[in-house]
Amino acid sequence: MPKDKISEFLQVLAKGVPDCQNAAVFFARKQSDATYLSCYQDHAVGIPSMREQFQNQSLKPFTWFMPQVYATRDLPPQKRLIISDYDLIPDDAPLKKYYPPSFIAVSDYILWDAGEFVGWIGLLSTQHRIDWEANLDFIVKTVGEHEPFLFAAYKEDFLK
Repeated sequence: MPKDKISEFLQVLAKGVPDCQNAAVFFARKQSDATYLSCYQDHAVGIPSMREQFQNQSLKPFTWFMPQVYATRDLPPQKRLIISDYDLIPDDAPLKKYYPPSFIAVSDYILWDAGEFVGWIGLLSTQHRIDWEANLDFIVKTVGEHEPFLFAAYKEDFLK
């Protein structure tokens, strides 16, 4: 799958959600008992690209995120958005240590392909709150239209 196709998709998402500054595709690879993650590509609007900071995620287990991810397995697409806005995260949650306070509005749309966890789409704002509920239909529709390309990229590019 050409990276420009994913870039176009991320651009549509970032521009279509008001105040969204970054959209990224994170693909997941299950290894032994831990799930390790790697950033595939992102599109940033008005902030530096996050890609450089996330490249080494493939070396770190993100087990704290997995219970939320797996809870979405059998849910319809409208229920797969995990909202993690910074001030909504409990102070003792592992996620609070991961996200810097500048991540004002954060959400992750979980990707499943035939019961297999493929990864997620991350959406971010460091300037303004995002009304995730008001944008949910747009996110679900846009991701749904591009899932065949994303799943092909996952299988043909990422897993190789």
